[in-house]
Amino acid sequence: MTDREAPPNPPPLDRQDPFDRRWFQIEGAVHRILRVRLKYPDAALEMLNEIYVRMRNSPDITTILDMKSYALGMARNIQREQLRDQWLHLRLNRRFVDDQAVSRGDADELTPERICDGQQQWARTDRVLEQLPAEDRNIYEARASGETPKAIAESLGLDRDTVYRKLRSTRQWLRDKLGLAKGNNP
Repeated sequence: MTDREAPPNPPPLDRQDPFDRRWFQIEGAVHRILRVRLKYPDAALEMLNEIYVRMRNSPDITTILDMKSYALGMARNIQREQLRDQWLHLRLNRRFVDDQAVSRGDADELTPERICDGQQQWARTDRVLEQLPAEDRNIYEARASGETPKAIAESLGLDRDTVYRKLRSTRQWLRDKLGLAKGNNP
């Protein structure tokens, strides 16, 4: 969900509908877990509404045995989508700002060669990042978008020390793959 879209509003629960009866049984527990994992209560409610709408519109909803686990898994997927969108938005913004600086002449030290080198470095970094395991890439992207390690750990259900360890090993792996010196953090 983008910043411009309004949060989804689920229809009122119908106690006669089997899905709504099952949803009513797990809604409170899922909401409590989301409030702990997400930073803001409004974000938890928005996520809960998004999960309801997606599950309600899913054709396979009747085959789900453990609805609570399915809803929490869906929450993780939604959060990953949001982090990926934020990361892409940051990358696009960075390129847009660089292009604007060059077009205005504000970046007098930026030559066409340096711009081309920078774009090639971004492309190379993207290819290297795609080689990371999904969990490590999600952690790295979340940290790159400004999330704290504590928030990342809570949102992904990991220990904070695990997040720190994965960030250290990912940075080292990227430095090795990209041929960067120790002080140049990717």
